[in-house]
Amino acid sequence: MSFIYLKHLPVVMVMVIIFILVIFLYERKYFAWIEKYWFFKRSWKSKLSTICLFLSFAFLSVAMMDFRGAETKVNTSIPDQRTIIIIDVSASMAVEDVQPNRLQKAIWMARNFVRNAVGHQISLVLFSDTHKRIVSFTDDIDLLDARLSGIGDIVIKRGGSTVSKAIVESLAYFKTGLTDSIHGGNLLVFSDFEETENFRPSLPPGISLMLVGVGTSKGAVIPMRSRDGYFRGFKKYKGKKVISSLDENSMKKLSAMVDHGKYLIPLTNNMPTEEIIDFFRNGFKKKMTKNDLRVMPVLVEWLVIPGILLLVCSLLLRIGKTFVVPTIIMLVAGQQLMVFSAQANAEGHINDIRVNKLDKKLKSGNISKMEELKLAEYLLRRKEYERAATLYEENIGVKLAEGKNILFNFGLSLLQAKKIKRGTNVLKTLSKRLRESGDDDSIKMCEDIRALVINTLNQEKRKQNEKKEQKSKDKNKPGQNKQQNNTGKGSKKKQQQKEPEMKKDENKKNEKGDNQNNGANKNMSIEEKEKKQRQQRKMVKIPALLKQILSDDRNLQGKFLDTSTAKKSKIGRKDW
Repeated sequence: MSFIYLKHLPVVMVMVIIFILVIFLYERKYFAWIEKYWFFKRSWKSKLSTICLFLSFAFLSVAMMDFRGAETKVNTSIPDQRTIIIIDVSASMAVEDVQPNRLQKAIWMARNFVRNAVGHQISLVLFSDTHKRIVSFTDDIDLLDARLSGIGDIVIKRGGSTVSKAIVESLAYFKTGLTDSIHGGNLLVFSDFEETENFRPSLPPGISLMLVGVGTSKGAVIPMRSRDGYFRGFKKYKGKKVISSLDENSMKKLSAMVDHGKYLIPLTNNMPTEEIIDFFRNGFKKKMTKNDLRVMPVLVEWLVIPGILLLVCSLLLRIGKTFVVPTIIMLVAGQQLMVFSAQANAEGHINDIRVNKLDKKLKSGNISKMEELKLAEYLLRRKEYERAATLYEENIGVKLAEGKNILFNFGLSLLQAKKIKRGTNVLKTLSKRLRESGDDDSIKMCEDIRALVINTLNQEKRKQNEKKEQKSKDKNKPGQNKQQNNTGKGSKKKQQQKEPEMKKDENKKNEKGDNQNNGANKNMSIEEKEKKQRQQRKMVKIPALLKQILSDDRNLQGKFLDTSTAKKSKIGRKDW
């Protein structure tokens, strides 16, 4: 056990001491004045209240230093890997020593990685003279694919390769926002690694760096094109054609500067996607083993709860008499609520026992008429309307010669059992008898019966109107053939009745599956998580409108993807 902010202990101690001294001196002066002029000595309750106040302030002040328990290993759900794809869009990426050119080859490999890298949150960064992030971290493969496709449409005119600076500046995107520290991630760089500046980065631990070389060691000339894509000649430097080639030595030096680094030079028709994914997965496993599965449980409540209780005790001891009556009232009210709740539970339990007992008599045939009516009443309370209505019907019959309470229950059970016509007739007969009697209780019961009947009829009418509207909507649906035979109509009706039930079952299964998946994620390995997400990707279909939006978005990207500078290159500095 330890405190996270133990370095602030001197400040906390000074705060507590100052608080205790100020309160102590004030109360000493105050109670001395009371004793001098009013002849009252300070009571033990007042002294105890002050002690509780001091202890409460001390506990709450120490709690601010974040009290934690010993470090323990826990099973947690596996987070997504965060991967930044960094693509070189400098002038040398237009070289055609690989087909169709270096940039298009890099884009193909990046798109293939995006489609197969499940369990990754991916961000896209372009660089030449400067770097620019065009997509923040996301697992939306359609958005990423549209952005990557748009990169292939730009015409490279100028720009040098600042690979090392782009790598260092991209590290800032791994920061969570809560702290300035970098908790690790993956960097995937596509470039020919012809550095324009001698700059070597220092990368923090936890970073997995994969360098993918695009091009050949032999190299080729750099074609220059206009804005419209027309060929204008080859890139020249000091009057000679520039030969751009893949710099493998630069790749070796960069990959050696991190604990988990690697570089690849794929063949012309080779897609190193699986090798890249395995490399990042292995680095992620090592990081999870070392850091992510160990936590220090928060134990601040051990200090906060005693502090709050001591503060409450201090207040009650100071003004305890004021709270005597409210406290007694709350205790009595709480006790009465508990008694009422216990009585309600006991009554429900007793009714269940009575129902079971009368059920046994009914099955054996040794039940009287009054007992059968009593059973119908219990069933009505338990909302078993069908059984209650059947028992009342058998014992009352058509003459309706029973008392008003039994007839009311009979009519109510019929209405609740959806026997509207019969229930309404029973209640009308009862209402007529009650009006003839003329007493106040009977008139009030008549009003209740009238309101019940009207409410029930309105509900039934509303349901019928909803059914009619649904039928009219079904008839007006386009594409339906009016000349279908009766067999076809019957099968369609059955299918329409089954579809809502099937959808409900599917929703229930999906809910159960989600709940099971939330619990299973904690024990899931990285490979199992990737397999599950790969299956979910296959189930997702993109609407046609969204595809059109993504296409329009891709066509507009050329306006902001340029990362070169408008300034002319200095003498002696490469601008490719």
